[in-house]
Amino acid sequence: MATIFETHATSVDNEKCIASGHNDSQLSATGIMQARQLGMRYEKKSIDVVYCSDLARSYDTATIAFEKTGTPIISDSRLREWDYGIFNGAPATEVEKLKSDYLHTPFPEGESLDDAVDRILRCIDDIDATRKILLIGHRAVFYALECRYNKRSFQELITRPWKWQAGWKYNR
Repeated sequence: MATIFETHATSVDNEKCIASGHNDSQLSATGIMQARQLGMRYEKKSIDVVYCSDLARSYDTATIAFEKTGTPIISDSRLREWDYGIFNGAPATEVEKLKSDYLHTPFPEGESLDDAVDRILRCIDDIDATRKILLIGHRAVFYALECRYNKRSFQELITRPWKWQAGWKYNR
């Protein structure tokens, strides 16, 4: 079956160019509007279940988008963003410059990208592969999906400019 990935809507930290990591950040007014638009994009599509992280920016995106559909929403802490440790809440430009140093070695008081991807893939492996799922999450979830299904390297993922799109589809 298919897995569709959507990023969480814009958070207050996103608007301030802060790398939240494991810090919780609420959706901004723009983010709330984007979450509603996400729901409209999936109004006529059959989704069996939505999975998201337990962080507000991901969970609130899911609940706002699917509040009227009755689609089950399951939050799981294993779908959280990469833990930047002491750099959670630092300027995003600073964290972006550091990422290549922490692909295989953990951020101080945080985790490596290896650790984050392993955590996320363990969660994905626990999800029933016969169901059509929507994952609403963070860039680390995208990295995990791209590594597994498109065989992209960590280095390629973190050095290529991030380009948002309305959903990525992966066949499991």
